[in-house]
Amino acid sequence: MYKIIQGVVFIILGVVFSVVGFRTYQKYAYINQHYIKAQGKVVKLTPVPDRKEAVSPEIAFQDKRGQTYTLPVKLIYKQNQIAVGDVLPLLYSPAHPKKAFLYNSFNLTRLPWLLMITGLVFCVGGTIVLTYNKKKRH
Repeated sequence: MYKIIQGVVFIILGVVFSVVGFRTYQKYAYINQHYIKAQGKVVKLTPVPDRKEAVSPEIAFQDKRGQTYTLPVKLIYKQNQIAVGDVLPLLYSPAHPKKAFLYNSFNLTRLPWLLMITGLVFCVGGTIVLTYNKKKRH
């Protein structure tokens, strides 16, 4: 009975990872097609309360029309990882430039595939456990 539960849990985890990976892939495909890449410059670092040596940056960037936007970033960095004046890659919506976020190539290209492959491994592992348990019982 334990092996059956283990196999089913593996398959469920595999499906969850695969669905999340596929949805992430869809989201980033949409973003790559509709958002514009830009460079944001760190203009301010705000200390994060209750987190020693942690800061949250505020970035400024220009859209295609030349209008400058300054936005807080919801990411937390250690003080030694970022400084005022650093340039960071970001994506923004041309229709709503204040809808911008920092990105890196790992998140846009590899993360969805990593999630889907992890899901596949769990599904295959769960199937093997269930198949082996079924053969063992007969």
